[in-house]
Amino acid sequence: MVMSADRWRISVRWKPDEVARLIGPDAGLRRTPFQDAGWLAAWRHSLGAEPGVELVVAEIADGTTGAPAFVLPLIRETRRGIVRLSAWDRGVADYNGPLVAPDFPPEMLRQLWPRLVAALPAADVLMFEKSPGRIGGAVNPLTLLDGLIPSIFSGHPLRLSPDYERMAAERFDGSTRRSLAKKRRKLQAKGRLEFRIEEGPAVLDGLVRVLEWRSRRFPTAAETAADGRAWAFYRRLAAETGVVRVATLTLDGVPISGCFGTLVGTSFQLIAVGHEARWDNWSAGLLAIESSVAWACGAGIETYDFTVGEEPYKRTFGVESMPLWELRVPLGIKGRLVLLALSLRTRLKRLRDEWRARRQRRRASETAAP
Repeated sequence: MVMSADRWRISVRWKPDEVARLIGPDAGLRRTPFQDAGWLAAWRHSLGAEPGVELVVAEIADGTTGAPAFVLPLIRETRRGIVRLSAWDRGVADYNGPLVAPDFPPEMLRQLWPRLVAALPAADVLMFEKSPGRIGGAVNPLTLLDGLIPSIFSGHPLRLSPDYERMAAERFDGSTRRSLAKKRRKLQAKGRLEFRIEEGPAVLDGLVRVLEWRSRRFPTAAETAADGRAWAFYRRLAAETGVVRVATLTLDGVPISGCFGTLVGTSFQLIAVGHEARWDNWSAGLLAIESSVAWACGAGIETYDFTVGEEPYKRTFGVESMPLWELRVPLGIKGRLVLLALSLRTRLKRLRDEWRARRQRRRASETAAP
């Protein structure tokens, strides 16, 4: 059936009750796990409540029924004199995307986009990062727009099988798997090695423990949340939703490593992993991940998503590489200048990375030469 652009009504909402309604648990809207209703509600009341952050939600609704068809949560903030519209992220969402009704044709957004942009509040630039190509099995309408570029980030999903042992033998790196098996046996010789998964209110202690382990290991990284921003969000997410899962590996009842993530539908998203410093040489964090993948297979989970980040260990678990996309839309002269500068910086970074890769290959070749 051919649909007319006149069928759709466009609006931008900013009143708290309207924002809450649009991001709420509407089971009919497709969304990424990082736009799950519980995730967005926790984000809104923590990171979204910070000074200088204005929440706005662009909506395309069915003009006949009034039902939301396309919902785009955005924030407006000023950074270094530039007024930006961007996703509800601020460093905690690994994927960003709209909420989309199954009957909304993705290609319709191309026709409606100029009207939607015209309805947005005044800003210099719209930047929507880390958006997947598909949402809920359907094409992400944002990826059909002009101004789309490949993201520097990629997702890393692992498609699971109910038969964990067979999957691991076929997909995991053999050398790494043998090494982990050897270290697991040595730990078992030291004492009682156990693994557990927690959910609900019980996850809070384990969640904080993983975050503290990461803070000690990466004391200057933004993700350690030294300022408490991300920590407050994760605590709220754990306390107010049922999506958080914490995996813990213990030796004689004492936690030595763990990881946490979210379980949304049939997909688990790994968010952070950490371990006690004294077990640095035992790959304790990788052992916790390995055990959590086995748990996910046994629980009937279909995808274990290692999400963004290019840490080498992810490849050893046989992950796929999922391209992500970034939408950059100038909303004025200042925005055009900002995007030009960003484009030049991105090109320089890629050239530098390519030069470093060539230099490493050349050195490896020279070392291997007789």
